[in-house]
Amino acid sequence: MDRASLASVAARSGAVASQRDQQHPGDRDGRGARGAAEVWVVTCPGRGPPERGGGALWVARHHATRPRTLASSGGCGTRVIAPPSRQSGYHPLLFGVPLHASDFVKDLQRLLDNNRRWAELNAQQDPQFFASRAQGQEPKFLAIGCSDSRVPLEMLTGAEPGEMFVHRNIANQVYPSDLNALSVLQYAVEALKVPHVLVLGHYGCGGVAAAMGETPFGLVDNWLGDIRDVRRRHAHEIDALPDESARLDRLVELNVMHQVLNLARTPVIQMAWRQGRRPMIHGAV
Repeated sequence: MDRASLASVAARSGAVASQRDQQHPGDRDGRGARGAAEVWVVTCPGRGPPERGGGALWVARHHATRPRTLASSGGCGTRVIAPPSRQSGYHPLLFGVPLHASDFVKDLQRLLDNNRRWAELNAQQDPQFFASRAQGQEPKFLAIGCSDSRVPLEMLTGAEPGEMFVHRNIANQVYPSDLNALSVLQYAVEALKVPHVLVLGHYGCGGVAAAMGETPFGLVDNWLGDIRDVRRRHAHEIDALPDESARLDRLVELNVMHQVLNLARTPVIQMAWRQGRRPMIHGAV
């Protein structure tokens, strides 16, 4: 969908919302009988690889309505998915993101444009680029990294699509109770049979910095507890360093070492090693 189509959908959707507000004035503040959240899904029925125009744009708006088609343009359409009503016992979520917000649409459109250019470039350089990768994946690495947007693992390592299986979370941690990470690990080791598992930390990590102090951060404190334990166990070494920057860098390194040990203790890795199989585990900053 191009910008003109998005603008057309936005204009028509805004008119529908305005008409609905006039009919149900109690909905404006989200406390009326029908006030709730709704998700507007702008879809284009693309087939095949992204460069041929497939895609979908999800936009959240305030006010609930029954699902129905709101607008269509150039083969694309907009539909509404309403959440459960108050009568069902669920409290509505109030997203409050207007469909006509120009910056919001521009940001999403920029991502779609970038993806289209990327797909076209790869298809030009290698006509079999998408077809070959559709046959399956055989990555050599499972990389466990930090969620920090400044350290995209594939980009930093120059890995091509299909070369690196990736799991990311705050401060590149491996918890024995984290079913998300353990599921990724099991699939990578037992199904994909990756020969290497990497724990990749980075200096200046915000998660590690948060774990350095005693300031409470709410829910994330549960996630940072393991790093704080590492900090306490190595307090003598860390506190002897000359400044805060050096202490933070050292805790980043110690955290990576600790997560490598956590990986080695998981049942998935232990079973693989008992059976004489890989992977090898590595840590790096």
